[in-house]
Amino acid sequence: MRSPHADCLYHLTPVMNLAAISVDGLIPQVGPRSARAGEVEPFVHCYSAFEVVERKLKDGWAREFDAGEKLALLAINLSPRGAHPVECAYGVPLKPHLLWLVTDDIHAGSDFAAIRVQECLMIKDYTPTADSVTPTHVACR
Repeated sequence: MRSPHADCLYHLTPVMNLAAISVDGLIPQVGPRSARAGEVEPFVHCYSAFEVVERKLKDGWAREFDAGEKLALLAINLSPRGAHPVECAYGVPLKPHLLWLVTDDIHAGSDFAAIRVQECLMIKDYTPTADSVTPTHVACR
């Protein structure tokens, strides 16, 4: 199955989480950023469009993560239709069969035009390597 990621939700996460995500999926939780925001209910936070991810990163949102922490972008095989135009949250786990790795190296200076059209790798097939920046892909959706 081949197609670029489109009409899906997105999730940013530290690369160090990818191994666990490939097995368990995205598990609702109150992480450090959620706790600082005063949240008490566990959720998986998602962005409803690629442009939102791009804008958030360019506006400095990545500073919310530890300095030097490498970030990954996941595409979630759920339609954003009906979701809030910027973000949505799930209180249930999002299993690995719904998750695709868009890139394991995204930051404010990324080539967003190239990332927008690249194909994805199913998270269950992700194997980190010492020089992995952009995985060799099969497509999401």
